[in-house]
Amino acid sequence: MAAERARHVAFRVDSGTQLASGHLARCLTLARELALRGVRVEFLCRDLPGHLGARVTRAGYPVHLIPAAAAEPAASSVLLTRLGAEVLVVDHYGLDAAWERAQRAAVGRILAIDDVGRDHDCEVLLDQNFFGPVTSARYAGRLPAHASALLGPHFALLGREYAAARRTTVPRAGGARRVLIFYGASDVTDETSKALRALSSGELARLEVDVVVGPNHPGAAVVGALADARPRTTLHHELPSLAPLIAAADLVVGAGGATTLERLCLGRRSVVVTVAENQEPSTASLDQAGLLRWVGRAPSVSVEALREAILAELEAPRTTPGPELVDGYGAPRVAAALAAPRPAELRLQRAERADAGLLFLWRNEPLARAMSFDDAPISWERHLTWLERKLADRDVLLFIAFADGLPVGQLRLELTGEEAELSYAVDPQLRGLGFGTALVEQAIRQLGAPPPGGVRARVKAANTASRRIFEHCGWRADVTGADYTYRLGGRDR
Repeated sequence: MAAERARHVAFRVDSGTQLASGHLARCLTLARELALRGVRVEFLCRDLPGHLGARVTRAGYPVHLIPAAAAEPAASSVLLTRLGAEVLVVDHYGLDAAWERAQRAAVGRILAIDDVGRDHDCEVLLDQNFFGPVTSARYAGRLPAHASALLGPHFALLGREYAAARRTTVPRAGGARRVLIFYGASDVTDETSKALRALSSGELARLEVDVVVGPNHPGAAVVGALADARPRTTLHHELPSLAPLIAAADLVVGAGGATTLERLCLGRRSVVVTVAENQEPSTASLDQAGLLRWVGRAPSVSVEALREAILAELEAPRTTPGPELVDGYGAPRVAAALAAPRPAELRLQRAERADAGLLFLWRNEPLARAMSFDDAPISWERHLTWLERKLADRDVLLFIAFADGLPVGQLRLELTGEEAELSYAVDPQLRGLGFGTALVEQAIRQLGAPPPGGVRARVKAANTASRRIFEHCGWRADVTGADYTYRLGGRDR
């Protein structure tokens, strides 16, 4: 799935008074990931009322404005040809597969971001939304045969601060104390004021409330007056990230879309009022899965209905979470599809309880199971028990390997007497790029020198990729039936 590193990427996305800001926000997140890899980034945006081009320039990227009356696809084609970008990222409901085909003469590769299951002519398709069991099938027959599909919240475009905050954010216990309200940059129907009114009566009036108002909110003065009149209420305007406020909250009240994924990443429940039709299928799926409470579509939701939903959510029992739906590393995964990380950039970080979801996914991935000596699927509960035991064992060194901010695999060294046993796994998206070799080499660096009895690694005969890696690194092979045991150092056997 990963590709050669692009050097120049252009984004085609619009924003404005009548458009939600989520498309631009997630494009900026991906742009930051690419820029960190040394990729040159530029934006193409239509000159619409209330457009957020200034936010793009503040982030450090050039913005090329397309006149509001200019005709597509020609207007974008002219700009793209002049810019000479290798890759085009398009995030726009008004630009379809025919528009993408019209850009082929100007760019080599296209990454299309979608939420609604449309046809595309692209090399990579990203839909970060959750649709339950049908998530993986929504684009069947809608993409070219050569296209890769990045589907589901595993690829959610969240800023790096979310992965970092998730490692330090603890589950909220006890009674609710704090609520966050955020409905996006525009909030055309002023759902923010409804939420404030709902939280200003009865037992909800005791709660602390943070309110975030976007730059295109049509009733910012009304929201300000309601916030001033309500005790224990703090009003915030444009913020670099919502992560600190989400982490501090017991409950978030807001719209569907990308901010839903931010809340899930930090383990916070939410009461959702969808503000656009395209938010509804995913929101309904998350509601059905018990991951949020969906009240309805704006503007039909009343203050009283919202108040009752907030009360019900605050009183709902806390369920024991399973593997994380959103782990915060989605943006680096998507960036890797355009600019693959390099094994030379690999670094190791000691594993923690927060890495349970990553390790669980890698362990249960079909090929990883097929190459394991215990190929049965592992339950979440059994996995957690295993992880807690390994983390507590001083003779076990368990690492997560990162490159370009992306978790690329895991490495485990278990010391038994005078011998150490090595095992490793590489993320499926990054196989074949040299990370397996880099992990084996890093293992020896971590040990400093092989213990007196050496280091061994068991490999199935069918696992030709791992066998080649150990042989390339100079390990000796002992063959017993269908098993290979590779050794480094120690006594010959």
